[in-house]
Amino acid sequence: MSGTAMTANDLLSLPGAHLGRMIARAHGEKDDSPLSYWAALLCANLQEGRVFVDIGKPFEGLEAEPVTMPVLSSGSAWLETVEQGKAASGTRPLVLSGRCLWLARYYDFDFRLKQMIDARRQKPPGKIDAKVLGEDIRQLFPQGGASAEVRGQLMAAATLVDRSFGLLTGGPGTGKTTSLARLLVLYLRQGNPAGMQSIRLLAPTGKAAARLNASLKNAVGRLRGDLRGSELGDLLDYLDPDSEKCLVETGTIHSALSVRASRREGQGPFWHDVDNKLKASVVIVDEVSMVDLALMARLCESIPDEAPFILVGDAEQLESIEAGSVLPEIVKNLATVQPERLQLIRDRTGIDTIGANDENLKGADHVRLTYNHRFATGSLIGKLASAVNGGRDDQFINLISGNDAEAQGVTWLRLPAAGRDQPGEIWQAMLGDSGYGPLRRLLDRERDIDAAGAVAAFDQFRVLCAIRKGPDGVERWNERLQKAVVGDLRDGIPRAVMITVNDGASGLCNGDTGLVLPSADGSRLLHSSDGATRPASLLPSSEPGWAITIHKSQGSEYRAVAIIVPRQGGGRLLTRKLLYTALTRARERVIIVATEAALREAVRS
Repeated sequence: MSGTAMTANDLLSLPGAHLGRMIARAHGEKDDSPLSYWAALLCANLQEGRVFVDIGKPFEGLEAEPVTMPVLSSGSAWLETVEQGKAASGTRPLVLSGRCLWLARYYDFDFRLKQMIDARRQKPPGKIDAKVLGEDIRQLFPQGGASAEVRGQLMAAATLVDRSFGLLTGGPGTGKTTSLARLLVLYLRQGNPAGMQSIRLLAPTGKAAARLNASLKNAVGRLRGDLRGSELGDLLDYLDPDSEKCLVETGTIHSALSVRASRREGQGPFWHDVDNKLKASVVIVDEVSMVDLALMARLCESIPDEAPFILVGDAEQLESIEAGSVLPEIVKNLATVQPERLQLIRDRTGIDTIGANDENLKGADHVRLTYNHRFATGSLIGKLASAVNGGRDDQFINLISGNDAEAQGVTWLRLPAAGRDQPGEIWQAMLGDSGYGPLRRLLDRERDIDAAGAVAAFDQFRVLCAIRKGPDGVERWNERLQKAVVGDLRDGIPRAVMITVNDGASGLCNGDTGLVLPSADGSRLLHSSDGATRPASLLPSSEPGWAITIHKSQGSEYRAVAIIVPRQGGGRLLTRKLLYTALTRARERVIIVATEAALREAVRS
């Protein structure tokens, strides 16, 4: 490939690339060896959530200029070449399969996960009492498939109820949790609730798990009104978090698998694995676009063979913030709906028009929800998200430039094309009522800060950046916001934090957020968004949390967001998925800080 001359310092200066040097040394290679270069590049990509590199364009997606890489030789002692879809021996650190170069352990995780999901997809449908199912579907969906509001949810119930593996996708506000509640009612009706083990509802972070639990509770509450006095209504006690009968256990994937405090040689990091399965009758994973490859593989192997496994997420979002993009790969490898199965789904739903290219039925085990309940018809944020997904940059620019954009909840603050200056109105927006203004007023007290109120105000707004470095990056914006919201305090208290590791001791997970505030006795406490309070001295690895990367915002939802699109340094990172993910974090208001050129580049890519 083209580029400047390679030096060890060029490549080993990339984030995470020092691990590549360690891999090379462990295999007896020097720092300037081909193994060191390629392993460094792979490790740098791991930091960005990618588990392999395309050897034809290995620097794609990195905040770095391409450099010339050494030639890969299939005869190298450290490289194993395997056919696509075949297992690797695991005896060499790097694996080349087609054009894709992997670290061996991630190739193994990918191979194992595909094998397990394929095995589930190939299982015949489970036994169903067709008469009872038909009656229950009519009761759950009295309006039938003629209503656009419930068509996708009806399809999900009819399609996934007898599948060993299922995929439910859709954007924010399309009713994924409501669909799950209805599907779980059907599971309970077809089985014996009294004899069932737990229903595990899992998410990648504590915050996402808390939101999932709250959403399920709301969905069950709505269904109670619809099903009052019926047999199906009685089953809702098994799904209600406030009921003693509740079978649902909501938590993080890490908590479900149970992290080992210590382990012997040959043991995995979790108590539950292929030899010690989870005690569960159903396993559902929400926000799957945030789950990394290794964690998903370990979860999948721990699920009992007879338990349905349902993945829920938004296929239009960015890939995992950790290593591995699980959801796009699964969506890409869809199982075709056979004609007899298609007819069965028509019979169950009463929708005769379902075809092979249906907008909701995307495969034998994949249903996509399209009707948006969050963004009302005509919502400008919804229109912007649609324009981004469609790559329509002219429409996007016209919408945010419209005279009524501000009134519809969208503000565009144009960045100067070059330099470090910010728009003059920026602080009015950032510290206004839709920004950190309410929080700033709560923190503007020397003592007796209302911690619960402050955390609630903090969770209403977030600044989202595309990159980490530079004048428009996360690091610089956190410096500005700490001073603007709190003031120039030497000890940096109060401060906003985001956890950057999964920590079993504290119960905090990567992506959890909160405020470090002074207490009455002078100590410092972390008040996290899950409502818990912990000594700040026990805080695991963290970073400032006033501004976060768009990647880190996945699974979160705010009343308002400010999106900072960089003037420089974004390059290959500016994509429509990035912009879509940022836009759909907001419920009511979006502040876009960007040049027109950068926005067009993102929407087109």
